[in-house]
Amino acid sequence: MYFKNLVVLLIICWVCNACHEGLEALPETVSIEVKEKNLNSATVSLSATKPGRGQGGDWSFVSNNASTASFSDERNPLATFTGDPFETYTLKWTLSLHTNSGDSEKSGDITFRMADGYSVAELIGANIPLEKIADSVLLGDLKTAGASDAQLKSSGVIGEVQDGEGNVYPWVKIKKNIWMTKNLQATKYADGTLINDVAPFNNDAANTDTYGLLYTWYAARKDAPEAQTTGVQGVCPTGWHMPTYQEFSDLPHEGVLLKTSGTLEDGTGHWRDSGNDASEGNNKSGFSALPGGYGRYQADPDHPQHGLNYTDFTESAGFLISSYSTGSLTDHCGSFYVSYSSPDAVFTYSSGGSRLSVRCVKDSDR
Repeated sequence: MYFKNLVVLLIICWVCNACHEGLEALPETVSIEVKEKNLNSATVSLSATKPGRGQGGDWSFVSNNASTASFSDERNPLATFTGDPFETYTLKWTLSLHTNSGDSEKSGDITFRMADGYSVAELIGANIPLEKIADSVLLGDLKTAGASDAQLKSSGVIGEVQDGEGNVYPWVKIKKNIWMTKNLQATKYADGTLINDVAPFNNDAANTDTYGLLYTWYAARKDAPEAQTTGVQGVCPTGWHMPTYQEFSDLPHEGVLLKTSGTLEDGTGHWRDSGNDASEGNNKSGFSALPGGYGRYQADPDHPQHGLNYTDFTESAGFLISSYSTGSLTDHCGSFYVSYSSPDAVFTYSSGGSRLSVRCVKDSDR
């Protein structure tokens, strides 16, 4: 019996050794390609190094957006990948080999976005919803590609909202956020109570319709705790909120894309001409920044400009945000500026008693 068992064991060992002798070593590198894109079906055809004898292969995600995509077969090197055309994915293909002496792996990865390489007109032609295209394409590019105002409105790229006082504000989708394109001019909060510390520029009511009203940071936030930096409704209509630092950061910072076109000098706009081509506005984003100036508050009683002083009308636009990113709370007022003399919008701090414009952002329903 012992001899018989020994023979069986030897046979098994011989078979195993023969099997391992037939294994193929892992390659030095693993290649991956996107062979073909299909925007209509939001798919790409993948091609990766085929597993050799005795090897296995697996697709996986490196990027943290697996919930928006899938593979037709996670073990097929020629799998079809389905995802969001405007998401950036990083995928990994791993070859594995298991032997008596241990396990080994080789992998390669690829990063891509399906929509890359296509013009806006081609994206529209692929029947991708305009609202989806607007996640990464600015309003001006959509219009240049032939999208009409009626199409943009029906797709949720542009629209209007009315506050409780009957003021109407156009809005536009800029990337994934919906922004008012007109400065707030509410004199009451959404619950009907009067707003204190609000006035038009230079206290001149003639400036209200075009440039809106100017609010202090405290009045704009209403009774929101200082520590609250997101979801602050404040002076905004129901369903809208003051922009956060992150939402401001998500705007295109090139002032040319935010500012209305034309200058005072050429008689076609509101902005002064700085002589710097980079600051000339084209409003491609649809944000429609107008230079409504602001009220600068100097708290120091010994300062020659102590108190509230209105300044920078026709030269800059200052917008309150609900939060501050860093810094001391001695200067509470988080804000960003678009200036005629600077090519970029900038974040800054101001005295909480200063008065600036407010642009509201729609609450997310996603």
